This record gives sequence, C-alpha cells and structure tokens, in this order.
Amino acid sequence: MDGAEIVARFNKPEDVLVDSQGNVFIADTDNYTIRKIIPDRQVTTFAGVANEPGYQTGPGKEARFYKPIEIATNGEDNLYVADSSYEGPEIGNSLIRMITPDG
Repeated sequence: MDGAEIVARFNKPEDVLVDSQGNVFIADTDNYTIRKIIPDRQVTTFAGVANEPGYQTGPGKEARFYKPIEIATNGEDNLYVADSSYEGPEIGNSLIRMITPDG
C-alpha cells in the first residue's frame, strides 16, 4: 500500500538505498516492486505492481519483477535491480534490470 510512511505497507523489503536527491528506494521483494520514499515521507510504487510477479520491461506500473532483492545506483541516479531467481518450482528472472530516474 502506498501513502504516508505511517500507513504504507511492505512485504519482505530486502535492500534500500538513497539517491542524490534524498529519495529512498526499497526492493520490496515479496510485493515484486521497487518502492520510493520522497523526502516528505510519502511512499509510492516506483516500478512494478504489488502482487503481480513476472517479467516485463516498461515504465513504472508497466514493469514486472519476479523477486527484486538488491538495488544499486550510479552517479546518474539510474537504479540497478537484481531481479532474482527462486529456489523451487518457479524459475524467476535471474536478471540485472536498469531503471532510469524518470522510471
């Protein structure tokens, strides 16, 4: 759930980073999303859709992740997401994905 930090909900957040603008990004692994907390403490889904795993490239809510577990950034605020595999009957994506600052 998005909203003010007090009402936002996460499902197994695995990694966090802060970009050069002070935005906090979270790999919300079991929600299959990348979440963003802006300096005024509002939480939004930056990429992916909660509870909709998969593989799809595209901006924001068009993107789908399987299990985003780690995130990193470069000097240009691009995000790099380790979209992991899963040990079990499902295969997963096993990819490094890039998200530009505009999503």
